[in-house]
Amino acid sequence: MNKKVRDFLRYLYLERRFTRNTITSYGTDLVQFQRFLENHLGTSQINWSLVDKRTIRYFLINLQEQNVSKRTVARKLATLKSFFRYLVKNEILESNPVSSIKMPKLEKKLPEYLSVSETEKLLSLPDFKTFEGLRDLAILELFYGTG
Repeated sequence: MNKKVRDFLRYLYLERRFTRNTITSYGTDLVQFQRFLENHLGTSQINWSLVDKRTIRYFLINLQEQNVSKRTVARKLATLKSFFRYLVKNEILESNPVSSIKMPKLEKKLPEYLSVSETEKLLSLPDFKTFEGLRDLAILELFYGTG
C-alpha cells in the first residue's frame, strides 16, 4: 500500500474518527485504484500528480465494464474524492482531479412494508390490560399512522 494512502487512512482514523469498517472500505477502494494505476501507468511507483480527470474516468469505466453496481461505483468515487481532497489539503497536490466528476445517479429503493395481515398481527401483540401494553400499542399506532 502506498505511503500516501496509509497516511490518509491514519488521518481518517485519528482525526476524522471514522469507524474501522469505513476505513477498511476506503483502504480496499484505494488499493484497487492503486492496482489500476499500476496497470494503466505501467509502474508500481505512483506519482499522484500524474492522475488526471481522464484517468479517473477510465477507472470508473473499467469498473462499469466489470459489471460493478452503480452504488459501488459511487462509493469508490466518494473514496477517491475524499482521498484527493486530502492530498490537496495537505499540499501534496495543487488541484483535485476528481472534484468536477459528478456522482452517478442511483436508483432509489422503495421501502419494504408490512402486509395488512402482518400489521394487524403486530398491533394485536401488546397486552391492552397493562400500562406497558397500552404504551407499546400507542407507539405502534404512531409508527403505523406516520409511515
